[in-house]
This record gives sequence, structure tokens and C-alpha cells, in this order.
Amino acid sequence: MKLLVALSWRNIWRNKRRSLLTVAAVTFAAFLLVVFRGVAIGTWEYSLKNTVSLSSGFLQIQRHGYQDNPSLNKSYRFPGNVESVVGSNPGIAGYAPRITADGLVSCRTNSSGTAILGIDPRSEQNVSRFHQRIREGRMVNPNHPGEVVVGYKLLANLKARVGDSLVVLAQGYDGVMGNQRYRAVGTLRMGVPAFDASSVVMNLESAQQLLAMEGRVNVVAIATDEFE
Repeated sequence: MKLLVALSWRNIWRNKRRSLLTVAAVTFAAFLLVVFRGVAIGTWEYSLKNTVSLSSGFLQIQRHGYQDNPSLNKSYRFPGNVESVVGSNPGIAGYAPRITADGLVSCRTNSSGTAILGIDPRSEQNVSRFHQRIREGRMVNPNHPGEVVVGYKLLANLKARVGDSLVVLAQGYDGVMGNQRYRAVGTLRMGVPAFDASSVVMNLESAQQLLAMEGRVNVVAIATDEFE
């Protein structure tokens, strides 16, 4: 074994230029591999963080079966046990209760199917980027229940503008059809065509009143401190 080591060492330095070039090439290749690997992992993590923080959050608390068949019947009371759990978890950076439902929105003689999203604008700032995606106007004011923010494509399809009145019609938790008039105070451009062309965002309390969901939500979106 010692003889092999000695012969190998002598062979390395028999041609110093060749050996140094080989070592340099291997070192440079390993360096590039580490750099590109780091860039790839960093880009993937950044893209994933950017996507989930756009609207969905890192985690969501839902009733069993909601993901397969979203329904107002698969809702739960909030605040309640869920808030006590997420509020006491040190790994959670923020959480936001939401209501999601389907409905119809109209302006004058134009109407369109819509996805209704009821949010708490204050808590959403710690979870999502809705506030950063306002294209025109502003986000709904938590103290003004009669306001909505609409996907910019949806507002254009309705031939309406910021400041116009919209009527939202939807079936509530109790099975009764409800309707309410709102004022469009802004538009959203999330970069997701389906969202921009169909979504109406309103205050959580407004959605609870429209859908007979007082004290209930069907989703709590969560942001965590650590990506993992």
C-alpha cells in the first residue's frame, strides 16, 4: 500500500503542469456545480414562496372533504378552537380567516358568474399579497361593509368602472338566495387569468352577512416563519 502511495505521489509531480491543470479543472467544475445547484434550489424556493404567498398561504385549515367538494356546509365557527390553536403556535407568522363561495355579479344589464372571497384585510397582510396586487383604486376598508374589489378582467367584462355599483347574488349557508349591492372601490390583478376574470373580494363580515354565515368561515389561510 505504501508503495502504491509513493508511486502515485511521484507520478502526480512528474508533470507538474498537467497535474495543476487537472486539479484546476476539477476544482472549477465542482465550483460551478455547487453554484448552479444553489441557484436552482434558491430559484425554486423563491418561486414557491412567491406563489403560495400570493393568495393561498403556506397552509390552510379546512373541514374534512372541503378540498374535494368545496361547500358552505363544510364550514366551522371562527373565532373558536381553530384560532386558539393557530394563535398559540410559535411557528405561525400570521393567519387569515376566509369565506369562499360561488355567485353571480351584475352591473346594469351585464352579469357574470363569480367567485366570492370574503377576507379580513388586516390579517391578510400577514398571509397574502392581495394589497400589493391592487391595479386601480384601493383595497376594501374593514370599516366599510358595502365595498368590494373586483378582478380587473371581470370589471371590464361587466363594462363597469371603479366607483360603480355592483349587485352580488349567491345562495347562503341556510339555502336561501341572498343579494346585496356593493360599490367597486378597486381592481385586482393577481396574474392568474381565472382569478382576474371571475373574483369579487369583500370584507369577511360582508360575506358572512350575504351568505348567512355569521360567525363561520370555511378556510383559514396560514403563513409560517420557516419555509420548511
